[in-house]
Amino acid sequence: MCEFVSWKEMPPTWKPDVERRIYFLTDSDLKSKRGRELKKYLGPKYEEDKIGHGAIDWFYKLEGVGRNQECTEFLDPNSFPAEIAQAIKDGKFSMFGTCPQILTDAANEIYWASRKALEEPYWASLKALEEPYRASLKALEEPYRASLKALEEPYWASLKALFWKIAKDPQNRKEVWR
Repeated sequence: MCEFVSWKEMPPTWKPDVERRIYFLTDSDLKSKRGRELKKYLGPKYEEDKIGHGAIDWFYKLEGVGRNQECTEFLDPNSFPAEIAQAIKDGKFSMFGTCPQILTDAANEIYWASRKALEEPYWASLKALEEPYRASLKALEEPYRASLKALEEPYWASLKALFWKIAKDPQNRKEVWR
């Protein structure tokens, strides 16, 4: 799976008349008509795949050409092509992921405190959803186990009876057991 930030780097020989050599997706790309088509194309895997090279390739019709690149180390903007570093500074990746490493210590404290305030109701809501789900599973579990037991007991009893029917005959046992 690709990581945020992913991009494709094109060799100079690919479509020489094209100036652009770095291809990546931004929020505005995802909001465009082609971006909505990408969402349909990716289907249920959209959220995880929109950051990937396959999405970039499809969006720009790159025909599989180019070198897949990605970087998750945000400590230095020089780790990225200049266009991507500028897009990060301009906040053009809000639909893709976060990179708290670019924030000052003071800004990071604000981010993590605010994040905690958002997470608490999220986890509480998730727990509220899980409780009835687990209860419904538990309600299904008892009849399932009873049915399973009803199947297993005669099966295992038959296997034991078969074994002992064979084992009672001394001719069916090893010499030391006769």
